Amino acid sequence: MLPLRSLLKTKESLRLFTALVFGASLLSFNINSNINSNNILADAQSLAPLAPSSPVNSTGRPTIQITSPQDDQQVTPGELSIQGISSDNEDTDCKVFADVNDNTPMQNVTAVGDSGEEDDFSKWTFTYNQDYQLIEEGENELTAKITCLVRDAFNGLVDMNSNGTSMSKWFTVNVTGSSKEATAAQ
Repeated sequence: MLPLRSLLKTKESLRLFTALVFGASLLSFNINSNINSNNILADAQSLAPLAPSSPVNSTGRPTIQITSPQDDQQVTPGELSIQGISSDNEDTDCKVFADVNDNTPMQNVTAVGDSGEEDDFSKWTFTYNQDYQLIEEGENELTAKITCLVRDAFNGLVDMNSNGTSMSKWFTVNVTGSSKEATAAQ
């Protein structure tokens, strides 16, 4: 049988060993060691559990949806507020944006998630207005985009020091701006 020290020759093997010894209940750790020394130091802010840092569905990608207005709905030209949902929450590293008719740059939406945190985009809202672009008479393509930073995982823990990978998802609905709806409502 090989001595334990000979098995722990790399930082990865040290991380794996530490994760196995301390188990999943350890909130976070990072191995900072000199392989040739007897010192293993743990930094409690470098790794975090996989679940809170993983703003993705079972397909491995973030999700987003515009819930109002519905696709092919008629709306009054001018200002329009939209609402939506996404796979984000207060613990994930995501941003949500909206545009109309591919007008750039995309605009930040307002987070209105149940947690009340300003970065909880699980529910969100955005208003198309004069400062960005109003809804026009005729066809309007409304797009929402979520972009999340998904970090590298190791043995069920997410390395918060890694650069990670940016993952995005878009959702589009088409609405028709019609002043007839405005006339019918009066």
